[in-house]
Amino acid sequence: MATERDRRRATHSESPLGWLLLAGVILAPRYYLWGTVPAGIHGDEGGFAAVGMQMFAAPASLSSFGPQSLPSAHFWLYGAGIELLGFSIWSARFVTSLFGTVQAFAVTDIARRTAGMWAALTAALVMAVPLQLHFDRLAMCNVMTTATWVLALWLVVAFPYRIAAGLVAGMLLALSWYGYQSSRIAPLITVAGLLPLLARPATRRPTLRAAAAGLIGFAVVITPLALGFRREPAALLGRAQSTAWLQQPGDLWSPLADHLRATAWASLGLQFDASGGFFPFEVPLVPIGLLGLVLIGFLACRSAAMCACLALWIVLVLAGHVLRSYSVYAPVLVCLVPALALAAAYSVCWLRWAAPLAAAAMILPPLSSYFELARRVPPSEVLPMAQAAFIDAMPTAQPVLIAGGVGCHHGMTAFALRGRTCLGPESARSATTPAQLVIVFPPFFSLAQSLSGYPGLVEYGRQWGTMPVRIWSSVPPPPDR
Repeated sequence: MATERDRRRATHSESPLGWLLLAGVILAPRYYLWGTVPAGIHGDEGGFAAVGMQMFAAPASLSSFGPQSLPSAHFWLYGAGIELLGFSIWSARFVTSLFGTVQAFAVTDIARRTAGMWAALTAALVMAVPLQLHFDRLAMCNVMTTATWVLALWLVVAFPYRIAAGLVAGMLLALSWYGYQSSRIAPLITVAGLLPLLARPATRRPTLRAAAAGLIGFAVVITPLALGFRREPAALLGRAQSTAWLQQPGDLWSPLADHLRATAWASLGLQFDASGGFFPFEVPLVPIGLLGLVLIGFLACRSAAMCACLALWIVLVLAGHVLRSYSVYAPVLVCLVPALALAAAYSVCWLRWAAPLAAAAMILPPLSSYFELARRVPPSEVLPMAQAAFIDAMPTAQPVLIAGGVGCHHGMTAFALRGRTCLGPESARSATTPAQLVIVFPPFFSLAQSLSGYPGLVEYGRQWGTMPVRIWSSVPPPPDR
């Protein structure tokens, strides 16, 4: 995808100091305050980690599906991280961070190989936008998906027209389908990048050979999942379909206009996230001015194949975002960041060293705000985290009864239970084994009176924030803090 002139420029002025600077820009913001930022843990993180532990203990078929119609296979990674690093949400988060780090290095190296070290620095800075860093630190699969796209693109750039590179790139794109639903757009992005190469006689034949190898690799890896889609056709679209505003009855034009407006404002840094807690900070998802740098990059980029690939990448992600029932949905918009970073990197062809300076000026203010805001637990996550911490501190209590609060099926509760039985108020009286730990929230206090007669239970007083809680336990609970 790069000309010989571009490659000569990419190797000019490279030095160990430059590589150290790039590594610092990539690693420092990703692991600064690791273990404390973000302080809030979303319920999906706890749920995914809980499924991951189950999957690691008893791996399911590669053709099976887990929560939210997501393929089961990638959950195994969360379980592996917890098994290797200990029981903690940070262990599951660390697995995701590795994908984010590898992705950032791959984006940076693509920019370096095609446009030089100033481009690499620009790409590394854009990959440090708070939206990307936040999802690099969450136990979710969005970054796993885009990391496979980026690695496939890196192989094509680093080893152009190589059969082996095409084969592995196809395998990586198929692996993306085992993660987030946005992976479905990957084949379209690939075709867009290939079309300019197929149009040129000089590159047509080697491109076809590499593309054929890619198709073989894709087919081999996707086969188990394809069998799963054949068995469960609804999983192909899954939750992505059920949460689209197209499923709502009535006039479609008004929601479409609202989504187009919200997507445009979010892309310009003028509207914050509205996804219900995935990015709960008043920090721009796309820093103001970044799209200007991206536009300059598209105009300055000399590779038609790269321009086509990145342009369709951006368009398809935005189109998918417009279909969501949330007006500004961070888990989809984060899939934009690698394409924006590469496009912005090519602005160096016109701006030279001013490009990374402009990127730094755009990135640093929201980055500072993010690290300040993310040290606090959002109000929506205080109760689930407090309840999970309490249950986790009593690992021998079995079974557990929860009336009110966030219930047995909340992701953080499932994570803290570590496979223990959890009862709701409806199933409490029919349970064969009396609960050893009873946690009751209003308005279920009347239920607590009947349960307090269970033998061996002692009442303990608790209050989580402004929420009164009544607890009965046969195991002494940890001191109230």
